[in-house]
Amino acid sequence: LPRRSFLRGMVGGAAIAVGMPVLDAMLDDNGTAYADGTGAPLRFGVFYWGGGIVHDAWVPSTTGMGWDLPMSLMPFAPVRDYVTLITGTNHSGSSPG
Repeated sequence: LPRRSFLRGMVGGAAIAVGMPVLDAMLDDNGTAYADGTGAPLRFGVFYWGGGIVHDAWVPSTTGMGWDLPMSLMPFAPVRDYVTLITGTNHSGSSPG
């Protein structure tokens, strides 16, 4: 990529960023900006095992409110009521056939 093309692209991107309107996602329920100087809390985490897992160590045996915590998820005990687990997802390219 030539240097001039890179710089031209940088300037074009800055022009788009300056011209963006305020979006609802940037404001709270009162219309005040979220940017108050504090860091955003962590609200989303993903665990992915490409080679498989020991199912009983990670997947709860019960569902709904009060689901049991498998050994590997014990660190989440204090916030269990705020955690949602999604298991058993699959796609057509994940297995032969």
